[in-house]
Amino acid sequence: MSLTPLNVDPQRIAVRILLAASAAVCAMATLSFTAVLDGYEATREIRSREPPARRIPIVALTANAMKDDDLKCKAAGMDDHLSKPLDRERLATCVHRWLLAGS
Repeated sequence: MSLTPLNVDPQRIAVRILLAASAAVCAMATLSFTAVLDGYEATREIRSREPPARRIPIVALTANAMKDDDLKCKAAGMDDHLSKPLDRERLATCVHRWLLAGS
């Protein structure tokens, strides 16, 4: 799947990526990390502080490919789960799905 289907403006996608990244950075900047958080804890913390009207897409990228890893990620508040080795088509599909969800 291509990230730029015929009916999607590539510049609009770029703007959405930058806005999502900016929102994620702002959310991360408000966190006070007193200890090292794992991805599950960090996701729970982000979810507890993000604005109610704007959900920040969080996609796990892990070396784990066990049967229930995706369920564990979703239970922590992540929106999606990709495992390594990363497949470019799966990544493109995932990014496209969450960009469209924000529109």
